[in-house]
Amino acid sequence: GSIVKGASMLTGYSSGNLKIGEVLYDKCIKFKNTPRKCSWKTSLGALNDIKALELSSNSYQFQVALKVANVKYYDNMPVKIDEAPFKVYRSVFNSLGLGVKSGIDLPFETEGYKGKEYNAGLLLNYSIGQYDTYSVMQLASYVNTIINEGERLKLNLVKEVKYATKDNSIGKTKSTYQKTVLNNSNIDNIYFKRVKEGFASVMKGMLGRGYMGGSPDPAGKTGTSETFYDSDNDGVVDKEVINSTVAFYYPRESPRYSVVVVAPFLTDDGNF
Repeated sequence: GSIVKGASMLTGYSSGNLKIGEVLYDKCIKFKNTPRKCSWKTSLGALNDIKALELSSNSYQFQVALKVANVKYYDNMPVKIDEAPFKVYRSVFNSLGLGVKSGIDLPFETEGYKGKEYNAGLLLNYSIGQYDTYSVMQLASYVNTIINEGERLKLNLVKEVKYATKDNSIGKTKSTYQKTVLNNSNIDNIYFKRVKEGFASVMKGMLGRGYMGGSPDPAGKTGTSETFYDSDNDGVVDKEVINSTVAFYYPRESPRYSVVVVAPFLTDDGNF
């Protein structure tokens, strides 16, 4: 869901299709023979990049995605899109930790689902986190990489391993966690700082305020994704639900903590 819009912004910036402070008018996007795709309100008005993150504008991301695909949009247009813009997005998302293994010291880590069909509607879905899937660990890696302005670190649960003595007390240290850099996104720091400014605005605005409780000066992003659920375990996916997510860190300057929470399979009334 919208939790990945920081990555979508970075895709726009780094590909040269979005300028810092660029203003776009939030509007529904309509292709020929397809339903309209809109933000959570029919129109959020004229938005710059910070306000687009704060208000979680889908339309802003849609319009950037069309620029990445080199599509000159007009209402009800026919359009064909190949895999190329998906590769642009996935390259940036992967560099931030989305859609790739985090390296965490747990078995059976997967990369998640990657869509194999390519069209305009799916590209717009991708830009708002509604196509490929990402694990909680990948979301944690993503938010940490934004904090570190492009440096993606291996995740670890174990801090150190110690020998046990004959009387089962704790002995000498066998090994300790070593910082491991998996990759660097090579995106200009100015763009990371802009996304972080947007994330701070989210937590002060109407969509993020109150999520963090007493956390001092947080920054982050909320998100909601539409999905489906097998409600009676008969092997048939039969119920429309949502996954509600939030990723944040604090304090905003020199963060000490990052947190990701995913509440899956919620109904419209907020129940499981």
